[in-house]
Amino acid sequence: MRSSLAEFWSRLGNTSKGLIAAARPSSVETVVAVFPAGPAQISAERIGRRLAAILAADVAGYSGLTGADEKGTVARIRALRADLINPAISANRGRVFRTAGDSILIEFASVVDAVRAAIDVQRAMTVRNADFVPEKRIVFRVDIHLGDVIVESDGNLMGDGVNIAARLEGIALISERLPDGGRVYGKGLA
Repeated sequence: MRSSLAEFWSRLGNTSKGLIAAARPSSVETVVAVFPAGPAQISAERIGRRLAAILAADVAGYSGLTGADEKGTVARIRALRADLINPAISANRGRVFRTAGDSILIEFASVVDAVRAAIDVQRAMTVRNADFVPEKRIVFRVDIHLGDVIVESDGNLMGDGVNIAARLEGIALISERLPDGGRVYGKGLA
């Protein structure tokens, strides 16, 4: 081990930032963090990882909706979660692992399942929003990212796979159907 570390440091030179990961058959990785002070400060930690499709969603224009009618908006979102979103997640073998305000992060083992759940919800929202004027419609901004995630002991997920999904959701485009059947895409449509 010492000779391989010495070889690593000689190849690395003075650039001491990086991460080395050695996969093990148990699908748990030993991650060795390399710190700027050099090889004397190397530590090892066992981290559970897996590949997951992360669906991130939030309500476009949520601040405006709650500013106009906080109690009504929150009640509508709770009803949508219970009647529409949670059943779509379950039907497509997903699992909610984090919520905050109007946002939700959901894990799926398959990208296909994540896309199906998103389509199920978006199609149902078209029907649900039909009776509302555009300013009062609840429109979900959704993205899906497939990436490696870190699994914490409580089932929460972390890491780049989750971070990328959350950042993509913030820039996801919202589509709006035009009378001629076409679609227009743009940030902030609602």
